[in-house]
Amino acid sequence: MTWINKHKESEHFASEAEVAKRKGQTEKARRLYHAAAEADAAALSLIQPDKERTLGVIAVSAVSLFFKADTLEAAERLAFSALADEKMPKFARNQLQEIVQTIWNEKIFKASGVEFVKGELVVSVSGGLIAVGAAPLELVHRKVDEIKNLFFRTVEMLLDSPIRRRGLPSNVIRDQFRPWIVQAPAGSYQFALRIEKPRQMKLFPRATAAVEQVTKKLLNIVEVS
Repeated sequence: MTWINKHKESEHFASEAEVAKRKGQTEKARRLYHAAAEADAAALSLIQPDKERTLGVIAVSAVSLFFKADTLEAAERLAFSALADEKMPKFARNQLQEIVQTIWNEKIFKASGVEFVKGELVVSVSGGLIAVGAAPLELVHRKVDEIKNLFFRTVEMLLDSPIRRRGLPSNVIRDQFRPWIVQAPAGSYQFALRIEKPRQMKLFPRATAAVEQVTKKLLNIVEVS
């Protein structure tokens, strides 16, 4: 068995996981992502030390797949193991470090009881003075403000709320729909918009359906735009 065979096996499981995820089969998708991660982890152990770029690509792939499978401890252990490898190339080190930070964020959210709905909107800021993980405050603030406004307009549309000509969304909407900005995976300057689950779903039943649609609708709007 070669690393190529194991990686092809991983690609097959990951592809099946994506299909299951699109169908809303969350648990099945997680199991398939985990199988894909295990296959890539096995592939990683079979790669010759002199194939540094391949080593980096497969390491990042395996850790990312463990993360997608929501097996955070396994993702963290493999990431640290890969980072300890002197042969690990710089591009992979940077990406693995960013994934580790994302893993730590997820652990903090889980410990605090904060839950998010499915999906996220990744926003990338690039060009000009943008660097990896750094950007001018004014530019980032403007981008965040644009996304926030788009988010609340989408919520209001899905709830059939009266058209708001000015001012802020209603207190009910702001209390029940809470967008978060979290660190996104490797890129130029990126952040991800994630949506916290409403805390009083029974008191605001229409939010149950709407909140699950917001990210998907936002992605559709951005794509069309």
